[in-house]
Amino acid sequence: MKNQGIIGICLILTISLKNVVFCLCPIRCQCNEEKLVVMCDGAGLDVVPITLNPDLRELHLARNSIKGIMTAFSVYHSLEYLDMTSNQLVALGRNNFRLQEKLHILLLGHNMISTLYCSTFDGLKGLRILKLTGNFIRELPDGIFVELVSLEVLDLSENSIDTISKDAFVGLGNLKILLLKDNKLGHVPSSSFGTLSHVLSIDLDLNNFPILPEDSFVNLANLEKLSLGSCGIRKIHKSAFKGLKNLLYLILQDNLLDSIPTEAFLYLRKLLELNLGQNYMKAIVSKSFNSLSNIQTITINSAPFLERIESEAFLPNIRLQNIIFNHNKKLSYIDRNAFSSFTLLRAVSLRGNNFQTFSEDVLPWSDLERFDLRDNPLICNCSLSWLLHHLQTRNYSESFDFDLTHIRCENPPVLRDLMLKGLSIDDLRCHEYQTQKILTWSFAAIGILLVALLVAVLWFRQRTVNDLKIKCSTVIPDSRHENRYRMDNQLRGGTSQEREWVVKIGRDPYAGRLV
Repeated sequence: MKNQGIIGICLILTISLKNVVFCLCPIRCQCNEEKLVVMCDGAGLDVVPITLNPDLRELHLARNSIKGIMTAFSVYHSLEYLDMTSNQLVALGRNNFRLQEKLHILLLGHNMISTLYCSTFDGLKGLRILKLTGNFIRELPDGIFVELVSLEVLDLSENSIDTISKDAFVGLGNLKILLLKDNKLGHVPSSSFGTLSHVLSIDLDLNNFPILPEDSFVNLANLEKLSLGSCGIRKIHKSAFKGLKNLLYLILQDNLLDSIPTEAFLYLRKLLELNLGQNYMKAIVSKSFNSLSNIQTITINSAPFLERIESEAFLPNIRLQNIIFNHNKKLSYIDRNAFSSFTLLRAVSLRGNNFQTFSEDVLPWSDLERFDLRDNPLICNCSLSWLLHHLQTRNYSESFDFDLTHIRCENPPVLRDLMLKGLSIDDLRCHEYQTQKILTWSFAAIGILLVALLVAVLWFRQRTVNDLKIKCSTVIPDSRHENRYRMDNQLRGGTSQEREWVVKIGRDPYAGRLV
């Protein structure tokens, strides 16, 4: 009986010690046993702790010095969230996640991972988000993600990927977002996109695609957003966007395009937003966005050579609602017909351009809910009196997201840096402007009158000269004939001296004119 009591006590102690071992919370970590969440971010760990609750759901291990995982996670079968961002992981090995069927989110960004194996992600059939941002991955081999049948977001940004095998994305039937930003791709991996017909968004920013060839995205029928910023694009084939029948958002900013690729937009009938900022076009010519019948927002910021927006530049884009043209340092001209017949236009931002004035009939100012004209070198004279009246009489306090007082004058010097809204008509010198306008028109009218008078005088003089020439050509031959007749008679009937004098006159017509 005594021995049985001792054995019972030993069993109780064993069980108790066992629970203590498995539930030990590391120093500098926070363990919530009720929610089954452990926070060990920045705890100075160099290995994955294996003494936590086996039923753990969330494990945060960011900003530590962990170099490997091996079979550390085999203890935690119920894990749903794992964050190992900013550690020192060099490799993920093979089959190290095979027991994490419940894992939904796996964050492995900013480590030193360079190689992925076909069995690296085996077992992660419930994974929805995988982030491998900021590693050293160079290649995506065939079938590498084949087990990730539930994956919705795949982030491979900021790696060194230059090769993507044709079947690298096989198995990703539920993928919605693919991020390949800031890699070393030298061409659009069109063949690799063949299995991604359900993807909604692809980010290819900061790669190197000088040319977008024909059928670059032909397999992405359901794509809604495509980002191609900072890719060095110089030319876009007219069929490059073929197949993108559901595309809504297209980003082409910070490339080397010297004109609007109008023909390439032919297949983008549903496009709602377009960003063409930081390209090299000099003008937006007539019907540049001709096929974009549903476009609502066009953004062109920081285009270094953009100078003008020409007549009917946005026709027939009658659904256009937002125009954002900011910080184009040479943009100084908008044709008054550039935005004609735009009844849905609601917001216009022309901040930081080179406009010295704005015409009242360029935009439907009264219909706009928002507009931004800040940081332009405005000449505050009577030509802006309409804008002054507009700012002073309409209440924008609730609908605007910036202070209208920031619309300030650049010239004349006496008004420099003063807010336009605070000026008066007298400050704009409208009386002087009207007087100057009258004088200008008067001098112009006088100039035109003088020119007309001079032309009339010259015409009359030329006509007189022509009349004199005609008269001379008819009288002079008759006079010569009559003189010749008289000389012949004198030669026949006169003395020898008279005949000599007549002969002399015949040789020299001026000899007989002395009186």
